Amino acid sequence: MDDWPEPFSQVFEAIANEAEQLFQGVAKEAIEAVEQLVQISESISDQVEHTITPELERLADQVNQAMKPLDEVITPTLEAVVDQVNDLVEPLFEIWLLDLDQESTLLDTSINQMDDPLSPEHPTCAGCRNYHGQVYGGNLLVCAIHPYGPDMAECPDWESVWRQDENQPLSRPQLGAAVRRRVLTGE
Repeated sequence: MDDWPEPFSQVFEAIANEAEQLFQGVAKEAIEAVEQLVQISESISDQVEHTITPELERLADQVNQAMKPLDEVITPTLEAVVDQVNDLVEPLFEIWLLDLDQESTLLDTSINQMDDPLSPEHPTCAGCRNYHGQVYGGNLLVCAIHPYGPDMAECPDWESVWRQDENQPLSRPQLGAAVRRRVLTGE
């Protein structure tokens, strides 16, 4: 009774051998089928290339020959139309560019004029968070609170741009020292 596993192993081995032979046969037939398919597709490709390509080239030549008279008539006409359009548009384009240049110059001068926040013209505003210093239409806007600058030696609305820490602005003496250092060093 101890020999009962041996017949099972022989049966499984026989089944495995037959399955292996079956798979090898199927693989061999599949490879042969693929090779035949490749040969057929190469043959069809060669036939198409040798028969259709010359015919397409002949048709393209015929179309080009048929288009030559039309091209000879249309090309000069189109060139004349393009020249007329250029003659009409070119002066308008030059006027537009001149206007655009004048507008950009005006816009550039009004946008780029800015008063230095440390200028001696408004020393009270030096380092103030509210200082704007942009020129609009030739007029300096110092800040929204005092458009022409404060009338007093010290502005009651002055707030420091620089901070010692997140919650505490610089005092006027500290700011004055920072401004003097900047002016003297040119930073």
